[in-house]
Amino acid sequence: MSIVSEVHRIMNNIAAAYTACDGKGAIMPTAQNSANLAETIDSISQGSDTEAEPKYVNFIDVDGTRLYSYTESEIQSLSSLPQLPTREGYTYQGWNWTLSEILAYGFPLTVGAVRVPSDGKTHLTFDLYEGDDLTLSIPFYEGTGWEISIDWGDGTSGVYTTSPAEHIYAGCGRYTVCADSNNYFMLKTPSNIIRQRLSKAEFGVRSKIKASCCNECHLLRLITIPEGITQIESNAFYGCNSLPAVVIPASVEAIRTYAFADSKSLHTVAFPGGTLWGLDDSAFSYDRLHTVSIPQSVTEINSFVFRNNPILQFVALSPSIQKLKSAAFVNNNYLKSIDLSALTTVPVVETNTFFSISDDAVFYVRNAAMLSAFQSATNWSALASKMQIGGKYAES
Repeated sequence: MSIVSEVHRIMNNIAAAYTACDGKGAIMPTAQNSANLAETIDSISQGSDTEAEPKYVNFIDVDGTRLYSYTESEIQSLSSLPQLPTREGYTYQGWNWTLSEILAYGFPLTVGAVRVPSDGKTHLTFDLYEGDDLTLSIPFYEGTGWEISIDWGDGTSGVYTTSPAEHIYAGCGRYTVCADSNNYFMLKTPSNIIRQRLSKAEFGVRSKIKASCCNECHLLRLITIPEGITQIESNAFYGCNSLPAVVIPASVEAIRTYAFADSKSLHTVAFPGGTLWGLDDSAFSYDRLHTVSIPQSVTEINSFVFRNNPILQFVALSPSIQKLKSAAFVNNNYLKSIDLSALTTVPVVETNTFFSISDDAVFYVRNAAMLSAFQSATNWSALASKMQIGGKYAES
Protein backbone atom coordinates (compact mmCIF):
# COMPACT_ATOMS: atom_id res chain seq x y z
CA MET A 1 0.00 0.00 0.00
CA SER A 2 1.39 3.43 -0.93
CA ILE A 3 1.86 6.18 1.64
CA VAL A 4 -0.89 8.25 -0.02
CA SER A 5 -3.31 5.30 0.05
CA GLU A 6 -2.53 4.62 3.70
CA VAL A 7 -3.12 8.29 4.62
CA HIS A 8 -6.48 8.24 2.82
CA ARG A 9 -7.43 5.01 4.60
CA ILE A 10 -6.66 6.54 8.00
CA MET A 11 -8.54 9.74 7.17
CA ASN A 12 -11.55 7.73 5.99
CA ASN A 13 -11.57 5.86 9.30
CA ILE A 14 -11.36 9.11 11.25
CA ALA A 15 -14.22 10.52 9.15
CA ALA A 16 -16.30 7.44 9.93
CA ALA A 17 -15.64 7.95 13.66
CA TYR A 18 -16.67 11.62 13.40
CA THR A 19 -19.90 10.71 11.63
CA ALA A 20 -20.75 8.00 14.15
CA CYS A 21 -20.03 10.25 17.14
CA ASP A 22 -21.92 13.14 15.61
CA GLY A 23 -24.87 10.80 15.10
CA LYS A 24 -24.82 10.02 18.83
CA GLY A 25 -25.00 13.70 19.74
CA ALA A 26 -21.35 14.31 20.63
CA ILE A 27 -19.85 17.78 20.36
CA MET A 28 -16.97 17.10 18.00
CA PRO A 29 -13.65 18.98 17.85
CA THR A 30 -13.52 21.49 14.99
CA ALA A 31 -10.44 19.97 13.38
CA GLN A 32 -11.15 16.56 11.95
CA ASN A 33 -8.18 14.57 13.17
CA SER A 34 -7.44 11.99 15.84
CA ALA A 35 -6.58 14.55 18.56
CA ASN A 36 -9.11 14.38 21.43
CA LEU A 37 -11.22 11.89 19.49
CA ALA A 38 -11.00 9.19 22.18
CA GLU A 39 -11.98 11.67 24.90
CA THR A 40 -14.91 12.85 22.82
CA ILE A 41 -16.18 9.30 22.32
CA ASP A 42 -15.86 8.63 26.04
CA SER A 43 -17.94 11.73 26.86
CA ILE A 44 -20.98 10.65 24.82
CA SER A 45 -24.06 10.24 27.00
CA GLN A 46 -27.33 8.81 25.73
CA GLY A 47 -29.01 8.27 29.09
CA SER A 48 -27.81 4.68 29.31
CA ASP A 49 -24.50 2.89 29.16
CA THR A 50 -25.81 0.36 26.65
CA GLU A 51 -28.12 0.19 23.70
CA ALA A 52 -31.55 -1.32 24.42
CA GLU A 53 -31.58 -5.10 24.09
CA PRO A 54 -33.49 -6.37 21.04
CA LYS A 55 -37.00 -7.62 21.73
CA TYR A 56 -40.29 -8.14 19.87
CA VAL A 57 -40.77 -4.47 18.86
CA ASN A 58 -37.68 -2.26 18.61
CA PHE A 59 -37.62 1.52 18.25
CA ILE A 60 -34.55 2.95 16.50
CA ASP A 61 -33.04 6.35 15.78
CA VAL A 62 -32.10 7.36 12.23
CA ASP A 63 -28.62 5.84 12.56
CA GLY A 64 -30.02 2.46 13.65
CA THR A 65 -29.35 2.91 17.38
CA ARG A 66 -31.92 0.89 19.34
CA LEU A 67 -33.61 3.36 21.70
CA TYR A 68 -36.40 1.26 23.20
CA SER A 69 -37.48 -2.34 22.97
CA TYR A 70 -40.56 -4.21 24.17
CA THR A 71 -41.74 -7.77 24.48
CA GLU A 72 -45.06 -8.63 22.87
CA SER A 73 -46.89 -8.35 26.19
CA GLU A 74 -45.16 -5.06 26.98
CA ILE A 75 -46.16 -3.52 23.65
CA GLN A 76 -49.76 -4.67 24.18
CA SER A 77 -49.87 -2.80 27.48
CA LEU A 78 -48.72 0.55 26.05
CA SER A 79 -51.23 3.40 25.89
CA SER A 80 -48.92 5.60 23.83
CA LEU A 81 -45.68 5.37 21.89
CA PRO A 82 -42.40 6.06 23.72
CA GLN A 83 -40.90 9.53 23.82
CA LEU A 84 -39.09 10.64 20.69
CA PRO A 85 -35.38 11.41 20.99
CA THR A 86 -34.19 15.01 21.07
CA ARG A 87 -31.18 16.42 19.31
CA GLU A 88 -30.02 20.02 18.98
CA GLY A 89 -30.42 21.27 15.42
CA TYR A 90 -33.06 18.69 14.50
CA THR A 91 -36.82 18.34 14.75
CA TYR A 92 -38.14 14.84 15.30
CA GLN A 93 -41.39 14.55 13.36
CA GLY A 94 -42.66 11.30 14.85
CA TRP A 95 -42.38 7.51 14.70
CA ASN A 96 -43.08 5.84 11.37
CA TRP A 97 -45.75 3.56 12.85
CA THR A 98 -48.75 4.46 15.00
CA LEU A 99 -49.52 2.39 18.07
CA SER A 100 -52.68 1.01 16.45
CA GLU A 101 -50.67 -0.07 13.39
CA ILE A 102 -48.10 -1.82 15.59
CA LEU A 103 -50.78 -3.67 17.54
CA ALA A 104 -52.55 -4.73 14.33
CA TYR A 105 -49.34 -5.92 12.65
CA GLY A 106 -48.76 -8.82 14.99
CA PHE A 107 -45.18 -9.76 14.10
CA PRO A 108 -41.71 -8.69 15.28
CA LEU A 109 -41.12 -5.15 14.08
CA THR A 110 -38.64 -2.29 13.79
CA VAL A 111 -40.10 1.20 14.24
CA GLY A 112 -38.06 4.27 13.33
CA ALA A 113 -37.86 7.90 14.43
CA VAL A 114 -38.21 10.42 11.60
CA ARG A 115 -36.34 13.71 11.75
CA VAL A 116 -35.49 16.78 9.68
CA PRO A 117 -32.94 19.58 10.20
CA SER A 118 -34.67 22.27 12.27
CA ASP A 119 -34.04 24.92 9.61
CA GLY A 120 -35.96 22.79 7.09
CA LYS A 121 -33.04 22.78 4.65
CA THR A 122 -31.13 19.90 3.09
CA HIS A 123 -27.81 19.35 4.87
CA LEU A 124 -24.97 17.61 3.01
CA THR A 125 -21.78 16.88 4.95
CA PHE A 126 -18.47 16.43 3.13
CA ASP A 127 -15.04 15.42 4.36
CA LEU A 128 -12.25 16.87 2.21
CA TYR A 129 -8.68 15.66 2.76
CA GLU A 130 -5.21 16.81 1.82
CA GLY A 131 -4.68 16.05 -1.84
CA ASP A 132 -8.38 16.25 -2.73
CA ASP A 133 -9.77 18.47 -5.45
CA LEU A 134 -11.31 21.26 -3.35
CA THR A 135 -13.86 22.19 -6.01
CA LEU A 136 -17.31 20.98 -4.96
CA SER A 137 -19.93 20.66 -7.70
CA ILE A 138 -23.56 20.05 -6.68
CA PRO A 139 -25.94 19.14 -9.53
CA PHE A 140 -29.62 19.91 -9.02
CA TYR A 141 -32.90 19.97 -10.94
CA GLU A 142 -33.87 23.33 -12.41
CA GLY A 143 -37.33 24.83 -12.90
CA THR A 144 -38.69 28.08 -14.24
CA GLY A 145 -38.31 30.71 -11.56
CA TRP A 146 -36.55 28.34 -9.17
CA GLU A 147 -33.78 29.76 -7.02
CA ILE A 148 -31.45 27.46 -5.11
CA SER A 149 -29.87 29.02 -2.01
CA ILE A 150 -26.68 27.36 -0.79
CA ASP A 151 -24.63 28.03 2.33
CA TRP A 152 -21.30 26.33 1.62
CA GLY A 153 -20.38 25.90 5.28
CA ASP A 154 -17.25 28.05 5.15
CA GLY A 155 -18.83 31.48 5.59
CA THR A 156 -19.81 31.88 1.94
CA SER A 157 -23.16 31.45 0.23
CA GLY A 158 -24.88 32.03 -3.08
CA VAL A 159 -28.11 31.80 -5.04
CA TYR A 160 -28.15 29.60 -8.16
CA THR A 161 -30.62 29.18 -11.00
CA THR A 162 -28.63 26.85 -13.25
CA SER A 163 -27.02 23.54 -12.38
CA PRO A 164 -24.48 22.68 -11.14
CA ALA A 165 -23.64 24.96 -8.24
CA GLU A 166 -19.87 25.07 -7.79
CA HIS A 167 -17.59 26.27 -5.03
CA ILE A 168 -13.86 26.13 -4.32
CA TYR A 169 -12.80 25.66 -0.69
CA ALA A 170 -9.67 27.24 0.72
CA GLY A 171 -8.57 24.05 2.47
CA CYS A 172 -9.48 20.56 3.55
CA GLY A 173 -11.83 19.81 6.43
CA ARG A 174 -15.42 18.86 7.21
CA TYR A 175 -18.06 21.11 5.64
CA THR A 176 -21.84 20.98 5.98
CA VAL A 177 -23.56 22.48 2.95
CA CYS A 178 -27.10 23.75 3.57
CA ALA A 179 -29.31 23.96 0.47
CA ASP A 180 -32.85 25.20 0.01
CA SER A 181 -35.15 26.40 -2.74
CA ASN A 182 -38.13 28.64 -3.30
CA ASN A 183 -39.72 25.51 -4.79
CA TYR A 184 -37.90 22.16 -4.45
CA PHE A 185 -34.26 21.28 -3.94
CA MET A 186 -33.63 17.98 -5.70
CA LEU A 187 -30.20 16.45 -6.18
CA LYS A 188 -29.26 14.94 -9.53
CA THR A 189 -26.78 12.10 -10.09
CA PRO A 190 -23.78 13.07 -7.94
CA SER A 191 -20.48 14.39 -9.15
CA ASN A 192 -17.33 12.36 -8.46
CA ILE A 193 -16.34 14.47 -5.45
CA ILE A 194 -19.79 13.93 -3.91
CA ARG A 195 -19.47 10.18 -4.49
CA GLN A 196 -16.06 10.17 -2.86
CA ARG A 197 -16.62 12.52 0.08
CA LEU A 198 -20.31 12.73 1.09
CA SER A 199 -20.72 11.31 4.62
CA LYS A 200 -24.21 12.53 5.58
CA ALA A 201 -27.30 13.44 3.52
CA GLU A 202 -30.12 14.95 5.57
CA PHE A 203 -32.99 15.95 3.34
CA GLY A 204 -35.10 19.03 4.03
CA VAL A 205 -38.81 19.68 3.92
CA ARG A 206 -38.62 21.14 0.39
CA SER A 207 -36.83 18.18 -1.12
CA LYS A 208 -37.61 15.04 -3.08
CA ILE A 209 -35.57 11.83 -3.30
CA LYS A 210 -34.90 11.70 -7.04
CA ALA A 211 -33.42 8.89 -9.12
CA SER A 212 -29.70 8.26 -8.46
CA CYS A 213 -29.41 11.32 -6.19
CA CYS A 214 -26.84 9.62 -3.92
CA ASN A 215 -25.90 6.78 -6.26
CA GLU A 216 -22.61 5.09 -5.29
CA CYS A 217 -21.74 7.51 -2.50
CA HIS A 218 -19.45 4.96 -0.92
CA LEU A 219 -18.72 6.86 2.32
CA LEU A 220 -22.33 7.88 3.02
CA ARG A 221 -23.02 6.71 6.58
CA LEU A 222 -26.20 8.56 7.53
CA ILE A 223 -29.33 9.62 5.69
CA THR A 224 -32.49 11.22 7.04
CA ILE A 225 -35.70 11.26 5.04
CA PRO A 226 -38.37 13.64 6.35
CA GLU A 227 -42.10 13.13 6.61
CA GLY A 228 -43.75 14.39 3.43
CA ILE A 229 -41.54 12.47 1.00
CA THR A 230 -43.81 10.16 -1.01
CA GLN A 231 -41.34 8.28 -3.22
CA ILE A 232 -37.76 7.11 -3.09
CA GLU A 233 -36.88 6.89 -6.74
CA SER A 234 -34.78 4.35 -8.64
CA ASN A 235 -31.12 3.92 -7.66
CA ALA A 236 -31.38 6.76 -5.15
CA PHE A 237 -28.99 5.09 -2.68
CA TYR A 238 -27.64 2.31 -4.87
CA GLY A 239 -24.13 1.21 -3.92
CA CYS A 240 -23.93 3.23 -0.68
CA ASN A 241 -21.65 0.64 0.90
CA SER A 242 -21.16 2.37 4.26
CA LEU A 243 -24.84 2.97 5.07
CA PRO A 244 -25.90 0.80 8.08
CA ALA A 245 -29.54 1.75 8.60
CA VAL A 246 -32.43 3.75 7.19
CA VAL A 247 -35.78 4.94 8.53
CA ILE A 248 -38.53 5.28 5.91
CA PRO A 249 -41.20 7.83 6.95
CA ALA A 250 -44.89 6.91 6.96
CA SER A 251 -45.59 9.25 4.03
CA VAL A 252 -43.57 7.12 1.59
CA GLU A 253 -45.82 5.24 -0.81
CA ALA A 254 -43.27 3.63 -3.12
CA ILE A 255 -39.62 2.53 -3.05
CA ARG A 256 -38.51 2.17 -6.64
CA THR A 257 -36.14 -0.20 -8.45
CA TYR A 258 -32.64 -0.60 -6.96
CA ALA A 259 -33.34 2.27 -4.53
CA PHE A 260 -31.15 0.74 -1.78
CA ALA A 261 -29.59 -2.13 -3.72
CA ASP A 262 -25.95 -3.14 -3.36
CA SER A 263 -25.62 -1.23 -0.07
CA LYS A 264 -23.55 -3.96 1.49
CA SER A 265 -23.56 -2.56 5.05
CA LEU A 266 -27.32 -1.97 5.18
CA HIS A 267 -28.57 -4.26 7.95
CA THR A 268 -31.58 -2.40 9.37
CA VAL A 269 -34.54 -0.87 7.54
CA ALA A 270 -37.50 0.54 9.45
CA PHE A 271 -40.23 0.16 6.86
CA PRO A 272 -43.21 2.50 7.46
CA GLY A 273 -46.58 1.49 8.77
CA GLY A 274 -48.44 4.07 6.70
CA THR A 275 -49.35 3.91 3.03
CA LEU A 276 -46.41 2.04 1.49
CA TRP A 277 -47.73 -0.04 -1.40
CA GLY A 278 -44.79 -0.29 -3.80
CA LEU A 279 -41.61 -2.31 -3.25
CA ASP A 280 -40.23 -2.39 -6.76
CA ASP A 281 -37.82 -4.85 -8.37
CA SER A 282 -34.45 -5.24 -6.61
CA ALA A 283 -35.15 -2.40 -4.19
CA PHE A 284 -33.13 -4.12 -1.41
CA SER A 285 -31.10 -6.69 -3.30
CA TYR A 286 -27.48 -7.36 -2.30
CA ASP A 287 -27.87 -5.79 1.15
CA ARG A 288 -27.39 -7.38 4.59
CA LEU A 289 -30.84 -7.17 6.17
CA HIS A 290 -31.34 -9.20 9.36
CA THR A 291 -35.12 -9.46 9.22
CA VAL A 292 -37.88 -8.10 7.00
CA SER A 293 -41.06 -6.52 8.42
CA ILE A 294 -43.35 -5.78 5.48
CA PRO A 295 -46.34 -3.59 6.41
CA GLN A 296 -49.90 -4.66 5.67
CA SER A 297 -50.31 -1.94 3.05
CA VAL A 298 -48.07 -3.98 0.70
CA THR A 299 -49.97 -6.55 -1.38
CA GLU A 300 -47.24 -7.63 -3.82
CA ILE A 301 -43.54 -8.38 -3.36
CA ASN A 302 -41.90 -7.74 -6.68
CA SER A 303 -39.07 -9.52 -8.45
CA PHE A 304 -35.64 -9.69 -6.78
CA VAL A 305 -36.68 -7.24 -4.01
CA PHE A 306 -34.74 -9.06 -1.27
CA ARG A 307 -32.38 -11.27 -3.28
CA ASN A 308 -28.86 -11.97 -2.06
CA ASN A 309 -29.24 -10.78 1.52
CA PRO A 310 -26.72 -13.23 2.96
CA ILE A 311 -27.69 -12.92 6.65
CA LEU A 312 -31.48 -12.70 6.26
CA GLN A 313 -32.94 -15.45 8.48
CA PHE A 314 -36.58 -14.58 9.18
CA VAL A 315 -39.47 -13.33 7.03
CA ALA A 316 -43.10 -12.99 8.07
CA LEU A 317 -45.84 -12.30 5.54
CA SER A 318 -48.92 -10.34 6.55
CA PRO A 319 -52.39 -11.47 5.37
CA SER A 320 -52.48 -8.63 2.84
CA ILE A 321 -49.89 -10.32 0.58
CA GLN A 322 -51.51 -11.51 -2.65
CA LYS A 323 -48.52 -12.18 -4.89
CA LEU A 324 -44.80 -12.93 -4.63
CA LYS A 325 -43.02 -12.43 -7.91
CA SER A 326 -39.98 -14.01 -9.52
CA ALA A 327 -36.88 -14.42 -7.33
CA ALA A 328 -38.16 -12.08 -4.62
CA PHE A 329 -36.12 -13.96 -1.98
CA VAL A 330 -33.65 -15.79 -4.21
CA ASN A 331 -30.12 -16.63 -2.97
CA ASN A 332 -30.78 -15.92 0.71
CA ASN A 333 -28.76 -18.90 1.86
CA TYR A 334 -29.46 -18.43 5.58
CA LEU A 335 -33.21 -17.82 5.29
CA LYS A 336 -34.54 -20.51 7.61
CA SER A 337 -37.96 -19.33 8.83
CA ILE A 338 -40.81 -18.08 6.64
CA ASP A 339 -43.94 -17.45 8.68
CA LEU A 340 -47.07 -17.76 6.53
CA SER A 341 -49.36 -18.43 9.49
CA ALA A 342 -51.17 -15.09 9.23
CA LEU A 343 -52.40 -16.00 5.73
CA THR A 344 -55.90 -17.39 5.31
CA THR A 345 -55.69 -17.55 1.52
CA VAL A 346 -52.80 -18.78 -0.63
CA PRO A 347 -51.02 -15.96 -2.49
CA VAL A 348 -49.72 -16.39 -6.03
CA VAL A 349 -46.06 -17.37 -6.11
CA GLU A 350 -43.69 -17.87 -9.03
CA THR A 351 -41.41 -20.85 -9.56
CA ASN A 352 -38.16 -19.35 -8.28
CA THR A 353 -39.41 -16.89 -5.63
CA PHE A 354 -37.58 -18.82 -2.87
CA PHE A 355 -34.86 -20.41 -4.99
CA SER A 356 -31.56 -21.13 -3.20
CA ILE A 357 -32.55 -20.44 0.38
CA SER A 358 -31.35 -22.50 3.36
CA ASP A 359 -31.63 -26.27 2.88
CA ASP A 360 -33.34 -26.55 6.27
CA ALA A 361 -35.76 -23.63 5.74
CA VAL A 362 -39.25 -24.13 7.15
CA PHE A 363 -42.49 -22.55 5.87
CA TYR A 364 -44.98 -22.28 8.73
CA VAL A 365 -48.72 -22.28 8.00
CA ARG A 366 -51.76 -21.77 10.19
CA ASN A 367 -53.54 -25.15 10.27
CA ALA A 368 -54.10 -28.44 8.48
CA ALA A 369 -56.46 -26.90 5.94
CA MET A 370 -53.93 -24.23 4.98
CA LEU A 371 -51.14 -26.80 4.90
CA SER A 372 -53.11 -28.80 2.35
CA ALA A 373 -53.95 -25.66 0.38
CA PHE A 374 -50.32 -24.50 0.21
CA GLN A 375 -48.91 -27.94 -0.56
CA SER A 376 -51.25 -28.37 -3.53
CA ALA A 377 -51.09 -24.80 -4.91
CA THR A 378 -49.26 -23.97 -8.12
CA ASN A 379 -45.53 -23.46 -7.48
CA TRP A 380 -45.99 -23.72 -3.70
CA SER A 381 -46.23 -27.49 -4.15
CA ALA A 382 -42.50 -27.62 -4.95
CA LEU A 383 -41.89 -26.45 -1.37
CA ALA A 384 -44.35 -28.91 0.19
CA SER A 385 -41.66 -30.91 2.01
CA LYS A 386 -40.51 -27.75 3.84
CA MET A 387 -43.99 -26.86 5.15
CA GLN A 388 -45.45 -27.56 8.56
CA ILE A 389 -48.10 -26.22 10.91
CA GLY A 390 -46.59 -23.56 13.15
CA GLY A 391 -45.67 -19.92 13.36
CA LYS A 392 -47.21 -16.99 15.21
CA TYR A 393 -50.83 -17.75 14.31
CA ALA A 394 -50.75 -21.54 14.32
CA GLU A 395 -53.99 -23.31 15.25
CA SER A 396 -54.22 -26.77 16.74
